[in-house]
Amino acid sequence: MRYMKNEPPLWLAILTVSIASTFYLYEFFVRVNLSVLTHQLMQAFSMDASVLGALSGSFYITYSLMQIPAGYMGDRYGPRKMLFYAILVCALATLAFSQASTLLPAFIARLLIGLTASFAYIGPLMLTARWFAPKHFAMISGIIQATGSVGAILGEDFFSYLLQSYSWRHTLFSIACIGFVLSLLSWLVIRDNPPK
Repeated sequence: MRYMKNEPPLWLAILTVSIASTFYLYEFFVRVNLSVLTHQLMQAFSMDASVLGALSGSFYITYSLMQIPAGYMGDRYGPRKMLFYAILVCALATLAFSQASTLLPAFIARLLIGLTASFAYIGPLMLTARWFAPKHFAMISGIIQATGSVGAILGEDFFSYLLQSYSWRHTLFSIACIGFVLSLLSWLVIRDNPPK
């Protein structure tokens, strides 16, 4: 990748977009966990497969509805704020899901996770457009998409590995803690625009 002298420092641009893209990977980790936790959740909430399917599908309700508003909010408030609050709420919702004792809080948590996940792809794209020259946009957006795919591929194996030693609640609690660290990191490092 050739980098022009009038662009921001390459390392800073890569760091900014990488941290934002990590949320896309993280979001896929949280998204796919129900496929691994099937038996544990059915026992914990005394539900059948149809209710579990509804719980899993609740993620996509808010995820689909928020696609256009996510872009508008990114333009209005900037990707930094948008990503920080999205990661923070996603981590809080994951924590709430890990502590849920009935189905209603679990459904609400999954709805919130879906809502925040709608920012996970648009945020890094917005930062790419601001921090890199237009000629690099297609390649970097492909890398961001691949990052999410890696999260989907590794997410199930990662959860399966953790479940061998920990309960599903402790596992999700750990994932929520990673989200809190990521939200703090995004606030400290990410800036809407490169320094002038």
